[in-house]
Amino acid sequence: MLEEGARSYFEAHTVIADYEREVQKKCREVLKKHLVAYQAALDIKLRDEDIKDYAYHDSDSADLGVKIARPAETPGVSWWESYCALHWNYTDPRFPHIVLWVGMALPTKKMAAALHTKMQFAGTERDRWTVYLEQELEVHEAADFEEKLEELLCKWIDAWKQLDGFKGFLSTIQTQALSKE
Repeated sequence: MLEEGARSYFEAHTVIADYEREVQKKCREVLKKHLVAYQAALDIKLRDEDIKDYAYHDSDSADLGVKIARPAETPGVSWWESYCALHWNYTDPRFPHIVLWVGMALPTKKMAAALHTKMQFAGTERDRWTVYLEQELEVHEAADFEEKLEELLCKWIDAWKQLDGFKGFLSTIQTQALSKE
């Protein structure tokens, strides 16, 4: 096994790296195409250079795509990250199980729960501090996933429009917090 690995490691790694770059490129193109609309929906200035490659791997899953990470310049929230990516769940009995997803991670579970509640009309899901929309993708669809990812991103943007962006969302959770005091 080590001998075979020694022979094929570089080639296999190169193929994987090329695949990752291609997926990230397609995700970037989809997000860039709708960046002006996303910026308007969030009511936050976004730039092409804010879009960064994103890759996450652990023993159970992997994500591959792009993200926008923003520091404390957003009033009312210390940081946030927005994602446009593909997800693989290795433990799913349907593996290879691929999911397209767009969403946002927020600094607290409480804030994510509030966003999830406000966006339930759009069919969002929530995992700890991340709120997202997802769509399953068959393996045979993986070569041309951009159209479905674009539809999902547009649905996400529309959900933010209905909240009147970050300011609208934050004002509703601040009002709720004040009314509970």
